Amino acid sequence: MANRRHLKLLLPPAVLAAACVPHPSQVYVADSDVGTTLFSGCALNSHVPVGLKLDVADVDVILGMTQHGGHHFLEMRLDIPAGKTVTLQSDTADITTQLPPGRFRAVFPSASLVETPAVDALRTDPLMRAQQGPTTAALLGGTVHAGHQVSDRHVWFAAPIDIGTA
Repeated sequence: MANRRHLKLLLPPAVLAAACVPHPSQVYVADSDVGTTLFSGCALNSHVPVGLKLDVADVDVILGMTQHGGHHFLEMRLDIPAGKTVTLQSDTADITTQLPPGRFRAVFPSASLVETPAVDALRTDPLMRAQQGPTTAALLGGTVHAGHQVSDRHVWFAAPIDIGTA
């Protein structure tokens, strides 16, 4: 019994440390006159910008760039409230970089109800495909309950991009 209690005390700090370990990585910062810069939720990296939040017709749009498996992705999350329907006009996004100067086109292959878009965007297995839909389909808003947390329905997108050495 004493060993079990000891493990319970050690496990949470170990899990917290593993989830929030700083590591060198390239960070892309949105330069925009609109929206709010979002910062890392990790206490050790709370000064590191991770994305941009925009409010478009009462829908929160959260944009950021990430890396997974050696690939870069543009991620977008829409928080769609109940009673709203969103339809994207296109499955593409244009990205302009300043240093070095460049333009990139990102193509979102699907809309996803799964929270790890960069990991899952290119998966084709049946379980994942059941949670994905066409990018330009009508996206219905709603309310999500997770324990005591309540939020608008999230829809995720991830577009693989080739940014070279930008």
